[in-house]
Amino acid sequence: MNSELFVKTVKIGAFDEAQKQMSNFSDQKIRDTLYLIASHDSNICSYAFALFLISTEKSVLFHGFASLITEMGICYLKGAYEASAYHARVIFELSRLNDPTNDGGIFCLCGYPERPIRAEEAFAVAHEILVHDPNNKFALEVINESAEWVEDPLVPPRNESEQLEQYIIAGKFTQAKELLSAVSTRELYAMLLCLGCEERNLCAYAFTWYLMQEKEEAELHYLAYRIVTLAYPRNMNGCDAVGLFHLRRAMALDHENEKYVEHFLMLHTPAMGPTPLISDDEAEKIAKQSIERDNCNMVATNLLKKLGRHDSKYD
Repeated sequence: MNSELFVKTVKIGAFDEAQKQMSNFSDQKIRDTLYLIASHDSNICSYAFALFLISTEKSVLFHGFASLITEMGICYLKGAYEASAYHARVIFELSRLNDPTNDGGIFCLCGYPERPIRAEEAFAVAHEILVHDPNNKFALEVINESAEWVEDPLVPPRNESEQLEQYIIAGKFTQAKELLSAVSTRELYAMLLCLGCEERNLCAYAFTWYLMQEKEEAELHYLAYRIVTLAYPRNMNGCDAVGLFHLRRAMALDHENEKYVEHFLMLHTPAMGPTPLISDDEAEKIAKQSIERDNCNMVATNLLKKLGRHDSKYD
């Protein structure tokens, strides 16, 4: 199969289909292709696709895709290094049994000036690896050099809510999950929207996907749609395609929620780039189904009128 089709499928947010096409390529080919989509095209679809794969299987391979994309492909986004640190931590944890000297990329990340991995954490990982490989040069370098690192002091959180936010923006999602009981669902969503849409931090989007690893919910997909379409379009291509993916999943999980339908239809016009991601036929079908449920849906009605496909029976 031509890899161009795989690239196109990823870029339109058809992640289920892209996953099927993956069987035609080697892991290295997929890795390189997703990296190029992110780095050369400044397209967030590759990272969203990697997160989608992780939601289907928590594997070293898929976290490796995501770590590379965030560390090297879209590293200019705020929170990208911290998101990469999250993936590196998971790789390290998953590798403990079969490959206990695999640091997951933690040692590489701890060398960045931004310090997504701090000295204390790198030091602990290095010591654990040296138990299995006493001559591991990377671990030895970390132990020798970490004492000299200059790091900004951590600001102590005033409460559990602040601690939760600090964990999220540090890419420490496992620790963040343990504090979810400190806030209501509404407060959590507001926090993620603020981190994503006001601070434009990639960790907000990554953590939303992390929550869906345990349970996929329509409202989480809607939250992910709002973050990705509001926070990153200035710097990234593919935001509308990713947003549509999330809206489609939300509608599939809760097909009678008109909120999802209206936002889906609003993305039809204006066209998102030279090739609309929603065809007129699909938009017509969704709009008519919506009006059958609620004939007062003006978004659906106006779209059908614009398409010239409005039927008087809907009046």
